[in-house]
Amino acid sequence: LAAATVWKAPAIWMLGMTNVTFGLASAYVNGFVNGSFASPSPVLGENSIGTLLAILSAVAAGCSLVFGRVAAPQGKAGLLVLGSCCFVAIPAAVLAVPPGPENQYWGVSLISLYVLMGVGRGVYESVNKSVMADFFPGALSAGAFATGMMQQAAAFFLCFVLQGVVQRTWLLAMLVLIPSAVAPAVLLRAFWMRRQHLSRQVHSLAEFDSAILNT
Repeated sequence: LAAATVWKAPAIWMLGMTNVTFGLASAYVNGFVNGSFASPSPVLGENSIGTLLAILSAVAAGCSLVFGRVAAPQGKAGLLVLGSCCFVAIPAAVLAVPPGPENQYWGVSLISLYVLMGVGRGVYESVNKSVMADFFPGALSAGAFATGMMQQAAAFFLCFVLQGVVQRTWLLAMLVLIPSAVAPAVLLRAFWMRRQHLSRQVHSLAEFDSAILNT
């Protein structure tokens, strides 16, 4: 019920693009990349998956600390776009140079996908949550965060389901890439709408103060 209180606000769905793309990319890396690329790799192999995920988590933790400190209010939009670009780069790289037996599944270079996911996760864990609190302060924050968790979980589940249905590597990559590619424009639109709203509030307050002074 708390989540439903913010569902009428367009911003909750626009900002939700970060939650959705994180969920899709996370499931893609944890499911498809681990199983189809890392496990059969003659250089890495199934025993390396724990190390790869540890690298991902370490990058995410480091980026989360850095981004949380440097993200001034006016710079948060740029960092969200950075996260989206990381989520775009993962399937885009797979489409550009598909990992396979002929290139040893990228060998050690496959780690780059986990680093990209770590950077994107760092944005999700720090900047994204800060932005949600900015847009939905006070009593609205509970509903906003609950909705965000719902969006992320739904996308994560959907991507895992699709991995069992979609047999073509390129098609699965496209299903992750397209929402991630659209996300920056939607996120920037949300910030623009908020600036317009705040500007109107300030303008109205200035007119009110002027009227008081002139009476």
